[in-house]
Amino acid sequence: MAKREREDEVAGYLHAVSPIKISKSNNSYFVGKLQTDTNVFKKMVCFDQSKHSSFHEATAAKTPIKICNVRKVQSREDSAKVDVLVNAKSQMHVVRSLTFQHHADDNVDDENKSLADILHIPEKNKVSVSVKVLEVEKDTVVDVRGTLMQKQDILIADSTATMKLSLWDNLVNTLEPLKSYKIENTSTRFFNNVKFLTSTKETTAEQIEPIENVAPAPIKKENQKLTGNITQVNINKNITCGNCRKKATVDQTTLMFRCNFCAMKQKVTSTITTLHGNLNIKSDDRAEKLTIFHAQLTAFIVGQNLEDLKNDTERLEEFFLNKESFEVSFDDDKIIQSIQLA
Repeated sequence: MAKREREDEVAGYLHAVSPIKISKSNNSYFVGKLQTDTNVFKKMVCFDQSKHSSFHEATAAKTPIKICNVRKVQSREDSAKVDVLVNAKSQMHVVRSLTFQHHADDNVDDENKSLADILHIPEKNKVSVSVKVLEVEKDTVVDVRGTLMQKQDILIADSTATMKLSLWDNLVNTLEPLKSYKIENTSTRFFNNVKFLTSTKETTAEQIEPIENVAPAPIKKENQKLTGNITQVNINKNITCGNCRKKATVDQTTLMFRCNFCAMKQKVTSTITTLHGNLNIKSDDRAEKLTIFHAQLTAFIVGQNLEDLKNDTERLEEFFLNKESFEVSFDDDKIIQSIQLA
């Protein structure tokens, strides 16, 4: 449990108020930063969406304000810091002046960075960019530490470079190809020797005037193909609560179950089942260890009329091992893009 502080009033300037978001428990909220001194910034979380308009206006106008009836709690992100929680009982008032001036948070780079500059910025730094969207991939559902989350990769560009941006949850399917956006509060990441950006809970995107003369999209490498027999296989099935998306332990012989995380009782049919696994495939002169995700597994199962095996991973694994030959297409990350009987 986060520690509460007794103070119930805070004064300062609002910064970076986000769009209204929906929590995993289906509650509306928005976040921002509250400058309480020249170089002191606290995370603000508001659970009353009716305040969004006035908070957004105070941010844009750089208005000095005071918020009464707030809760101050120990930050979950940094135990040395304090977060400010605003609810329906909280009240915002404009004040004449403060003892300090409006000042940008040095830890959040409000100035747009070029994508070429970002290549030299360390991992997990907040940056803002003005870019054109070149490509938008189909969204997927991924398991993140036991919670199913929507994810979508897009390719963005400015005049200096191109880069992948991973969008999560509420930002999925909000950016359109060939349109330009100012995207604030993304975070730098580094994987497989490639720098990319990811959205955060504070990320916002606003459409801007078209950006011309951007770097061209890199030429895509064709997927590799291999025909052979599957020598080893491991298929995993994840069942998650239809409400909170946490992993659920479900007795398939019953009609109802209660989630251990959100305590919601529901029909077993309302749960979400996803499959993923690893396949080792070998031809006469080549062997590969590959990963396969839900979309590709489901496409194969449906195409082969194997729906009765979807909930029986043991029989599904045996099916893969008993067939003589498969043709797989996979990318440079060894992720299967398609699979079919040869």
